Amino acid sequence: MDHTRTSFPRQCSKRPQRTAARRIERLDALRRELGSAEAEALIWALGNPDVYRFLSIDLGWTARAYRVWIERSLRSGLLRQMDGP
Repeated sequence: MDHTRTSFPRQCSKRPQRTAARRIERLDALRRELGSAEAEALIWALGNPDVYRFLSIDLGWTARAYRVWIERSLRSGLLRQMDGP
């Protein structure tokens, strides 16, 4: 049995992603259709080192291109649209 897979939720709950997701939720900035658990998973998935390695090493993205992509992806995936200027 692969114990890494069975312990993932427990390990993930200790990560800073949970703190960030809950903070966004408390600020009432989280997209309405997301809960904090889904937000935590999104932050974890996008911030996964394997994603960075794939984009930077395999695809040749610059650090700037990665930074722009992850900022845009996190913003559009997590934050609800605010009205006003």
